Amino acid sequence: MPFLKPCSRRILLFTFSAIVIVVGSAPLENTTEVMDPAFEGVGHEAGLKVWRVENFELVPFDKVGQFYTGDSYVVLHTKENNGSFSWDIHFWLGNETSQDEMGTAAIKAVELDDVLGGVPVQYREVQGAESSKFLSYFKKGIRYLPGGIKSGFTHVDPDAFEKRLFHVKGRRNVRVKQVRPGCENFKGNSIHEIQSQEPGEKR
Repeated sequence: MPFLKPCSRRILLFTFSAIVIVVGSAPLENTTEVMDPAFEGVGHEAGLKVWRVENFELVPFDKVGQFYTGDSYVVLHTKENNGSFSWDIHFWLGNETSQDEMGTAAIKAVELDDVLGGVPVQYREVQGAESSKFLSYFKKGIRYLPGGIKSGFTHVDPDAFEKRLFHVKGRRNVRVKQVRPGCENFKGNSIHEIQSQEPGEKR
């Protein structure tokens, strides 16, 4: 279900128990004065743009289709039709993301909506319960990875690679979640992927 769009341009948002509550508003005369630099020039080219929330700011995230469970993201989908553009804005919340990151993602989604003239539709996406529209953007499916920016997660060193276990769910819209390797995480009705070396690596 689309996220409720506020009736005016500037809003004050608080988060409580993972719920974003609109508590007040005021007119915004010039959106360019408060535009996030991350949004400069966006929305004029068809495709997908992803940002991750880092320290209350949006940082471009180029690993499209990968989402860390401890993070929050803003995703812009731009569609072109006969020279005109339409947009959908999604803010994605990992199961282990912080309240601050949730609130920042929601606020930034509204700011991006303002930059694009209030025309886009906004969607709130929660890990494991994403909308079909959101999932349709990722033709190879989406992958949930443990950790996040707050946890100081770093990519695995290929020279110190460890075994990984993934749960694979879905047929058309595939979701892949990394879990701890162990017998307790094997499910009878699930598809599993085990990596004992980096993809493409030769023994």
